[in-house]
Amino acid sequence: MKKYASLALSSVLLLSAFAPLQANAEEVKNGVENYDQSENNDVQNENVENYALSESAAVQQERDLEQIQKYITVDSNGHVGFKFVPPGQYKKYHLSELQTHFDMLNQKVDNGQIKINEDLTIDKIGPQLRATYGEWTYHVWGYDRKFTKKQAAAYKDQIDYTVIGMGAGAVVTAPSLVIAGGFALSAGWYQLLAKRIEANNKGKNGIYVKIYWVRTFDIEPL
Repeated sequence: MKKYASLALSSVLLLSAFAPLQANAEEVKNGVENYDQSENNDVQNENVENYALSESAAVQQERDLEQIQKYITVDSNGHVGFKFVPPGQYKKYHLSELQTHFDMLNQKVDNGQIKINEDLTIDKIGPQLRATYGEWTYHVWGYDRKFTKKQAAAYKDQIDYTVIGMGAGAVVTAPSLVIAGGFALSAGWYQLLAKRIEANNKGKNGIYVKIYWVRTFDIEPL
């Protein structure tokens, strides 16, 4: 099974993605924010192609996760955070981005939506789907989800429809696309995700998608 991972489009796009969705979701109309649509398709396509692709990126992300888990702790309030992080490690492993993810998770803890366990697993509180397909699952490192073949094709079509005419750096806030209500990501990022979904959704069983805290992703056929 061939794995794909996306790296940062650019520092500008990533900075636009770091703000939590909830802060601006109610100001959004028709699922996307109002951005200057004067960018032509050539510029948009060039920005999309600026993503760096590497089969080893997902492997490296897993190695990074193994290294930083010893710095992660759950306090008496059920909040996830960092204990002492040695100098240099915070920047090396992009822990400011992970802290942004923690902040969103901790808000969901306070809202009674999830529970973060001492072993860093997360339980969703409330009605659960009977199957593992159909929703994004919370993790301290990001999210994952299984798609059936039909679901993957439909999700790819949703992405294509939503990002038509948007500049690559425009932040997508359509509720049907935003990853578990946590990551507000750029149209260029979603375009690349759609390409990789289509490339991997060739078998009968669908695909498995992992989204890490630095917005890299890993997709493999099931």
